[in-house]
Amino acid sequence: MSRRAAGEHPPENDLPPIELDTSSTELQLRIFKQSWKNVSARHPIGSIENPPDIVTLADFASAILERRLTDVVRYRRQAKLADKSLAPSSKDGGGAHLINGIKEGGKPLKSSSSAQHNNDRILLTSRCRSQLRKFVKHIASMYHDNNYHGLEHAVHVTMSANKLLDMLQDGSVESLDSSNEDFMASEPYLKAQQ
Repeated sequence: MSRRAAGEHPPENDLPPIELDTSSTELQLRIFKQSWKNVSARHPIGSIENPPDIVTLADFASAILERRLTDVVRYRRQAKLADKSLAPSSKDGGGAHLINGIKEGGKPLKSSSSAQHNNDRILLTSRCRSQLRKFVKHIASMYHDNNYHGLEHAVHVTMSANKLLDMLQDGSVESLDSSNEDFMASEPYLKAQQ
């Protein structure tokens, strides 16, 4: 068994599934906590000298997509539970309502099997995460190395769209009419052209 250095990325087949109680990764937290005016894959933000490599950019895009996919799966499961709770059932006396998988009255629903219960906890399987990351890396490898419409720009657009979605979802009042200096700070190529 080979050991990885601290901070080294695990191979795709070593990724654990994302479950209901899985915490956000350090990378996801770093991405999702960026302010609108500082959305960037570069560190330090706005650095012209330190462009991120293809693996780092693919990791950023994968982290965003994983988080968004888990949100979709979670939302669909909650909608499915809500639909089931509204339909009369002979098992529960014809109409007990469910809130987050718990009947009114506080008793958890019983699963037909422990295997089904474990599957219900998984939002993204290891295989799904592996396929997603391989897909993102494949797309990343097809970008041409140019100064503006390259992989870094694509990831920056993805990160910006992700931040906009967060702001819309949270009802954030963070300023979208940032000054040119704020925009320049998040677009190193434009800053270099000044």
